[in-house]
Amino acid sequence: MKLASMRSLVTLYPGASIKQRAYMLGRLALCPFDRIVEEMPDLGQALDYGCGAGLWLNLLAREKPGLDLTGIDIDERKIKLAELAPPGRAQFLVSRSGDEPPAAAYDVITCIDVLYLMPPVQAASNLAWMYNALKPGGKLVLKEASDTPRLKYLLTRFQEFLAVHVLRFTAGANVCIKSLDDQVALVREAGFFNVNIRRIDQGYPYPAVLITAAKPDD
Repeated sequence: MKLASMRSLVTLYPGASIKQRAYMLGRLALCPFDRIVEEMPDLGQALDYGCGAGLWLNLLAREKPGLDLTGIDIDERKIKLAELAPPGRAQFLVSRSGDEPPAAAYDVITCIDVLYLMPPVQAASNLAWMYNALKPGGKLVLKEASDTPRLKYLLTRFQEFLAVHVLRFTAGANVCIKSLDDQVALVREAGFFNVNIRRIDQGYPYPAVLITAAKPDD
């Protein structure tokens, strides 16, 4: 993503601190969001599960204006930061643990760098939530870290340790990066089919993979 484009997104948060702005710029520079956009439909109801400060949704509002956007996150601080952006671009909600999903409400759900903070049992529970929240025939777009290549994996573990335990930018107990096979198995066990995998980390320092899947039609 070009620097001017990244800056334009960060300027949507006029009340953000210098520290928060620096973090958002780093996030935009190091995550291949443009490659995730390629998987998104032009129209429909879209949910970002674990939306954080809403950078991804603000990018989608610009690139896919036909989407009706909602973001949820467990971190009230990040939802408050997300709400600093101009209204009308997306709706942001705080999601409590154990909240029931809105039944069959969304055409597409994105989940970007969230499940690696969860052990497999918790990740499975969250994927089941997403499955139930999707309309029949809906699409899951999951971007996660993988455990290969080794150097990128080790760099990710170090960075996320800092983000979770030192800087406390990210809400989560532990970094739990799963193998690609384990991630695909979790997606399939949740009920999804037509699972596709694509590496999107070329030119980036972290081991990013994109997993897309569909909920069966009724």
